[in-house]
Amino acid sequence: MLFDKILGNSDIKNISWKNEIEKWLLYINNKGELNRFLPRLTKMDSRKINEVLAEISSAYLLESILNLKVTGWEVPTSSDKNVDFTIDLNSEEVYCEVKSPSWQSELSKKEKLGIRKA
Repeated sequence: MLFDKILGNSDIKNISWKNEIEKWLLYINNKGELNRFLPRLTKMDSRKINEVLAEISSAYLLESILNLKVTGWEVPTSSDKNVDFTIDLNSEEVYCEVKSPSWQSELSKKEKLGIRKA
């Protein structure tokens, strides 16, 4: 299992979760993106691993369950920021940025007090 090779030493022990995460890992492997995700999956704390899994599972859900096409990964925006991935929605490119519960900790003090806090 890819899960055992990549996340075997993680805190994730529930077999149902392991099986679900295995689907996500196979998905990004089939998309040719596994090597890009490996450093974030293997050398981070559990909070960061959960953030990466949220990103992967979101793309998996959109493409495998909702039949939307993921068209790019780490795509730069017009403001030179990267979004997690893009999808094709009725021939329109949609930028997707996945946020986990801890994303606010990445904001600067100015951003926390400004419009992004809402």
